[in-house]
Amino acid sequence: MFTKKLLFGFVAVSVLLIAFSGTPLANDDDQQSCDPAGLWFGLPQGSDSYKVVSIIPLDGGKRRYILVAEDKDPGVTPFRGEMVRIKKNLYKIWGMQYSFLVTGDYLVLSGEWYMTDCNTAVGNYIVSYYLEDPFHNTASLIWSFAIVNNYDRMPMIDDSSNF
Repeated sequence: MFTKKLLFGFVAVSVLLIAFSGTPLANDDDQQSCDPAGLWFGLPQGSDSYKVVSIIPLDGGKRRYILVAEDKDPGVTPFRGEMVRIKKNLYKIWGMQYSFLVTGDYLVLSGEWYMTDCNTAVGNYIVSYYLEDPFHNTASLIWSFAIVNNYDRMPMIDDSSNF
């Protein structure tokens, strides 16, 4: 009888220890993730042209964000898109912009945004050009190519001087 009670106690304590040791791991991913919300400065493929990207949280900064990217090229509309967290510091991105200077084509971008730390990120994208509205005429695809962009978070202004 003593052996059964001892065995039952050992099993019960072991189950509790396993349950409690696994609890912090459930939220570990969220606790160590960087928040991408804010203003970013991007260098497409390391060139001297740039984009200023605003990342705006949709759900309180948990998983979904709106993207707005201003381009230094006056012949394109701002890029508009979305970003969704798929795992720690890794996000899926998609969106588009319209070029109205030359051919009136659509630039559609999809890919991933990976935060290397909380102030730098790398975007790996597929960019596709369409002659017509890509939502209603997917046959108008001209060409696609892969790009890698680097991003730095804009530093906050030091307002401690009370000017």
